[in-house]
Amino acid sequence: MFAGAAQPNQPSLQISWRIFFETFGIQTSFHDFYLPCGAYSPALWLFNEQIAVEIEAYNCVGAKPIRYQEAADQSAFPIICIKGLPQVNRYSVRMFVPKQTAQRYPRFYWAKFAEGEGGKLCLVEGSKFCYLQKPVRHLELEREREIDSPVQPNSESAMVVKALTLGNASYLVSLQSKAIAKI
Repeated sequence: MFAGAAQPNQPSLQISWRIFFETFGIQTSFHDFYLPCGAYSPALWLFNEQIAVEIEAYNCVGAKPIRYQEAADQSAFPIICIKGLPQVNRYSVRMFVPKQTAQRYPRFYWAKFAEGEGGKLCLVEGSKFCYLQKPVRHLELEREREIDSPVQPNSESAMVVKALTLGNASYLVSLQSKAIAKI
């Protein structure tokens, strides 16, 4: 693992966030990267989006943000760090952007997931947003919409709530099975 980038996480939390992403049709995988400072194994790899995902519980001692930034700079791909459970208002997302491509991505510190144009997943924080998936634009939609006023993504859309619910249900089932195994 990239020297000290993250603490070991809970596999059930990892699986629940994987279900969240797959609900949006985002292909996830596990991938190891060999960087100058050592091997880096993110919790999830968003295959088509070329984004690494780190997942932390709120009760986790926490990772070192400077190590995530260093990994992003060395790898040249963004890293998003999700802290918390897949429930509305129970998680936050921070995005670490490589210096080489900093102009392509805004920096996020307390972002939420949102559904944007074409049902695509994006991050939203205040008035800024960034698509993790490229939006599908229809000619009719382009004609009706002013270029200066993009559609603001919805962090509480039915799709986001459904994805969070599916992820949380998976997390709760895994917690129940751990409790039963202890008995």
